[in-house]
Amino acid sequence: MMKSFFALAALAASAYAQTVTIAAPAAGATVTAGQSFVVDVAKPNTISGSEDVSVVIGLGSPAITTGLGRILFAGPYTPTGHPDAPLGTIEFYQNITVTVPTNVAPGEASLRVAHFVLVGADLSPTIDSHNVTINVVGGSA
Repeated sequence: MMKSFFALAALAASAYAQTVTIAAPAAGATVTAGQSFVVDVAKPNTISGSEDVSVVIGLGSPAITTGLGRILFAGPYTPTGHPDAPLGTIEFYQNITVTVPTNVAPGEASLRVAHFVLVGADLSPTIDSHNVTINVVGGSA
């Protein structure tokens, strides 16, 4: 029983270490409907093996906690290294330019990223997600 617990804990820690964050825009940032902005999808270096596959970026209502909302980007995730990043910080990132649709309602919106990654020696498929709340101006519902 105890071995199972440790195996499960190690698997959870390994999967957690592969998670991405939205390094930019910061929570509370303002974006304009019809305009482009950069989403910096970042992740720390890990000791366990992994192979990044793709990310999907969506924009939705902060009141809805499931789903990605309106898809702004879906494609490969090929992060590059920060050469001067301190160990344990955001060591890899990919900047992705997206455009806010013109018909998005103004106000708070949830910017969401889903990340598909293969983890470990057996390349187990894993999906993680992250979100930040931003403000949209100039839109119309």
